[in-house]
Amino acid sequence: MFPYIRSSETYDSAAILRRREVSPLRFEPLTIADIPAIRPYLNAAPSRTCDFTIGGLLMWADYFNYTYAIYDGTLFVKGVTENDVTRTAFSLPSGKPALADIEREQVMRVLDYYDAYGFTGVVLKVPGRGIVAFSVGEVIGDTLYVHIEKMAHDVAGAGETVNKLFASCMLGTVPHLRYINREEAVGDPGLRNAKESYHPCMLLGKYNVMM
Repeated sequence: MFPYIRSSETYDSAAILRRREVSPLRFEPLTIADIPAIRPYLNAAPSRTCDFTIGGLLMWADYFNYTYAIYDGTLFVKGVTENDVTRTAFSLPSGKPALADIEREQVMRVLDYYDAYGFTGVVLKVPGRGIVAFSVGEVIGDTLYVHIEKMAHDVAGAGETVNKLFASCMLGTVPHLRYINREEAVGDPGLRNAKESYHPCMLLGKYNVMM
């Protein structure tokens, strides 16, 4: 019924025990009485599938053996797979911490240990304002992977300028570059439109393989 990640069947018993000891999630059966608790998370979910609706969950709660847990502002739903009810499946978490908050933490981590990552990057400065945009990435083969690109949104053209600046600088130092991978839009329509405005030569497909 919903996008899922199967629990691994290859963990040894010690690893399973460790996960049980540290997991803060306490799953409870999903019932009608839980609607007020889960509705805010479903209303905030970016997915348009019916699996992230009250009806999509409650109408099938018995069949899929849905249970749920709310931890640190995030809703987790556990059930079984559609084709094999003996296999555990998890829905995509919904709610906080927001992806933007998680990304911010990871960006700061990269900057704190910038030398260890071996990345390269550029900054864009304007007089009287200082840094208004920066990009960070790495080169593998003939491709520049832009992992981070941040800008002050109140400075017109900062994003476009730092993007062009990074590409030009890298072409000057790595002449064999042929592609720039600007990575995914993580479900953000605005970010996706911005990335597509650069007219990419291709969109790479990504798939999950269930073992």
